[in-house]
Amino acid sequence: LGRERRGVVHACRNAFDAMRRDAERRETTLVRTASRLDEHAARLRKASDRVACAAELVRQREVRVRNARAALAAEKRLWRRERRDAETKALAEGGVAVTAPPPDALVGLRPEAEALMRGIFRDLDADATGSVPAAALRKALRGDDRLDRLMRNYCGPDAWADCLDALDRRLTALSAKPWGVADCASEAD
Repeated sequence: LGRERRGVVHACRNAFDAMRRDAERRETTLVRTASRLDEHAARLRKASDRVACAAELVRQREVRVRNARAALAAEKRLWRRERRDAETKALAEGGVAVTAPPPDALVGLRPEAEALMRGIFRDLDADATGSVPAAALRKALRGDDRLDRLMRNYCGPDAWADCLDALDRRLTALSAKPWGVADCASEAD
């Protein structure tokens, strides 16, 4: 009976030791798996940060490209105006009578008005990203007294009101995205 009891106790100890080793092995596996999951999560966070950074860089590049296009369009308009004036002057000096067609109200915007509008845009663009919310730009252009006086004297109150209404329609259509100065450059050509 004593030998049988020792055999049962020994078998119980072996079973207990086997269960303990199995539990330790499972715990070690769980710790390693949790560690790998943490490493994967860290890599995913870093990748997510890199994607967010890349998206921001792309957005900034698009703004720079849009602003460069607007600057080129403005330079092109200024160059055309200067060339036309020089040709008209040269023809007039040569004795050729040149009658220039009357300019449309806002085609070939005066440099003062364009500078004032760019200044309003830059005031709204506090962090110099090159884009502002369309609603804020619309409100600023409608609310600036200097621009209102200049444009009313330049093209008349009715033409300026028509221009603001057209701009409102355009900016309302663009209100879902930030608005840069080049969004209207294609219409100016």
